[in-house]
Amino acid sequence: MLPLVSLLGGRFAGLFLGAFILIATWRTQWLKLFRWHPAFSGAITSALSMLFGATGPLVMSVVPNEHWSKQSVVGSHGAAMSFQHGFKTLAFGLIGFELLACWQIILALLMGAVAGNILGQRVLSKISDQRFRVVLKWVLTLLAMRMVVLASLDLWGA
Repeated sequence: MLPLVSLLGGRFAGLFLGAFILIATWRTQWLKLFRWHPAFSGAITSALSMLFGATGPLVMSVVPNEHWSKQSVVGSHGAAMSFQHGFKTLAFGLIGFELLACWQIILALLMGAVAGNILGQRVLSKISDQRFRVVLKWVLTLLAMRMVVLASLDLWGA
């Protein structure tokens, strides 16, 4: 197990990540993540996602979505996710995880990704850039709040 993960025991990870995503979503001026060099912000979100999960919301929190078109936001997020998952696959392979032993799960995930891309493309073509930004902020908020609530319940032993 990784040292930070074992130190936190997963109990504070959801609180930290949820708060980070909420701040990055609603108070972008506090962090100014969109001004960071993509390699730096990508390295930070990659490291955090390797330790805690929540890759999608973490990456979306550093994509400068206020002034980009919805296609630019989705495309940049997709490219970043491909790189991060590629690096994770390489890292897990290097530490001895046998990916081929899970081929059914990987196949199902790939099929889900294709179906999600087709559905997402249809939805994306039907909404405006402004509505997309509003929906995106609220989806990120709900995911972050879920992390915070679950971590809080875990801390309180509920």
